[in-house]
Order: sequence, then structure tokens, then C-alpha cells
Amino acid sequence: MTRSKPNGGGAGDLPPASRGGVPGTGAFVAPVLFAALLAGLFTSTGCRSTSAARGESVVNTGVSAAPSPAFAPALDAVGAALGAGDDETARQLLAVLFARGPTGSDLEWAETYRHILEGRDFARSLDLSLQLRASGPDGRGTTVDLVVAPGLDAPNTAGARLDLGMPLLVRRTSRTDATGSQRLERESRAAAAAASFVVPAAGERTALELGTFELEVGGALAVREEWWIEWRSGIATTAAGVRLPVQQLSSTPVERNRIAAFLPPEPLGPEPLCQSLVRADFEQIDPALRRAQLLERAVRIPRERREEALLAVGALVPDVPDGRLEDAAPALAWLARQAGQRSPAQWRHWFATRPAPEGNLELPDALEQGGP
Repeated sequence: MTRSKPNGGGAGDLPPASRGGVPGTGAFVAPVLFAALLAGLFTSTGCRSTSAARGESVVNTGVSAAPSPAFAPALDAVGAALGAGDDETARQLLAVLFARGPTGSDLEWAETYRHILEGRDFARSLDLSLQLRASGPDGRGTTVDLVVAPGLDAPNTAGARLDLGMPLLVRRTSRTDATGSQRLERESRAAAAAASFVVPAAGERTALELGTFELEVGGALAVREEWWIEWRSGIATTAAGVRLPVQQLSSTPVERNRIAAFLPPEPLGPEPLCQSLVRADFEQIDPALRRAQLLERAVRIPRERREEALLAVGALVPDVPDGRLEDAAPALAWLARQAGQRSPAQWRHWFATRPAPEGNLELPDALEQGGP
């Protein structure tokens, strides 16, 4: 699935002049930047920035003037490290830079970069999670809450106030009917409660209601609903009054699965699905019925046992004929969270190359319910 898209280690929260002062990205950037700095990037001979680029960045960041020639190369190196998402190298470079006692605009630029690092640390340490509550008299509705708690290893998050651009709460609904046909729907709404909030004190948690969604299972055999937040950048003001830029907030997506009311509500393990896939009289069963049976057994497997089921089916795949894999495709797509049609050859390749179980994303706080 398309999950929540946390803002990654890009250069979106960096002043423009800090992007590209020193070439190199990825694993190459850390040793090269740090070695270059220690080799003499503090000297004016290494400066690559243009006055025009500096002028643009001054406007964007509020820094009063361009850095001095003595510090410009080092600040470019810090900016390049931040732009590459290499926070540790940027931290080391800044430590060396501050040790030289910058003043004036040099100090302002260094403080700007330090605040960017502190903002990233703040965002990573904040404990944000989505949780679901069944709502309405029949439990068909779903209320989504954002649960906020201070980071265990970052006491400065407690009591902080976040003021962000309006986040979006996104729901994606996947409906599967008895034939295995899928229908995807996506909607989003403004999550006003997540645009401005205060982090509670240490040991406490605050639940912010983001919205309630209704769903009719209708003629679907099973429905999967998934929610995540698309965050916007903003400012965090700590309890001490320090303002930090925040751009890399993230929260774990959640899901709720529901099956048709005419199906038995009791959950199943992987065994019935595996037994149906290898039964001796499989080819004698009506094609539409055997596909529906496989899918029915798959959708009744609880979320916490999906990985177990995929491992069990994966062990059978090498010996299962193509025709059976073709009939099992909708059931496999439900378990593996794969959209679209896949051939038997594609499923064999998927099982042969899929990541180890510990590498799979598990979605917490799912509500498993047998019925509409």
C-alpha cells in the first residue's frame, strides 16, 4: 500500500544557498565532507557560493547577511550534509565550526543550521500514533484519533506547542468481491486537530479526534480501510520558548478490516487456506466457487496471522500448479496487500524474492470485525 509519506531527509527545510555547496550524496557524503572540512574548507580559497545565491537564501531564512569568505565554505559543507539527509555529519561539522567562534552573519547561519538539526531531532523523538475506535450504535463507523506523547529520550518535547500547515487525514478503501475483483477508493480531509497542539507532560498521552468515517460493506466479501496522515511543515515551540523548524513528522498508519455479514465471523488460521489450495479434487470444483472459497478463507485470517499464512502458502507455491495459483491470486493479493492482477509466474517470483518477515510493516491497532 501507499503508506503514510513522512517527509524524508531532503533539502526542503534548508536555505537554497546550502544546497549544492559541496558535491556528493549518500554513503559518500559523510567521509568526503568531513575530510574536506578538516583539510581546509574554512579558508576562503574553497568558497564556491555566488553572491546571487547567497542573496536569495538571506531573504528566505531571515539571516541578515551572507557569510564571510572565511566561513562560507564550511557553511556550504554543513548545508550539503543536511541536504543529503546526513544529520550526523552536519552535527560534527557544526561542532567544529562553532569551536572557531563565528560572529555576526556567520553565527546566524550556523544557528539556523543548528535549529534545523534540532527540529529534525525533535520530530524524530515525538511519539505520534493513529488509533481507531468503532463508533455508532452498530459499530460500523470508525473514529480516528491522533495520540500524542513526548519522546522517552527527548524531555524537551514535553510541553512543546506545534503549529503546522494543515495536515491531511487520508483513507484508502479496498473492496474485494467474491470473484476477486478489487475496487480502490481514496479520500482525504483536513485534520484540523493535528495542525496545532501541545505535547503533554512526560508519562501522559493526549488523544486528538481527527474524524469519523462511515462504511457500508454492501456486496463486498471483504473491505480493508487504511488511514494515514500527510504532514505539513511548521514550527515547534518548546516549553523553554525555543522555536524549531519541523518538517519530518511521521505517524504509523492503521487499518480496519471487515468481512461480509453472511460469512462466519470466527477467525481462521492458515491451515484451511493451505488445505483448500492442495486438495486432491480441486480441479473438480466449479472455478468460480473454488476461487471464492480460497478468498473466503483468506479474508477470515486475522491481521496478526497474515505473515504466518504467507509463509505457509509460500512453502507450497513451488509445487502448486499454475491453474491453482491463478485461482488463489485474489486470496494472495488480500493477504499480501497487493493491488492489481498478477500471473502465477509473478506470484512465484514475489514469494521467492519477498523480504524476510521481520522486514514487513505491521500495522498496529487494527480492528478486526466479522460483519458490516
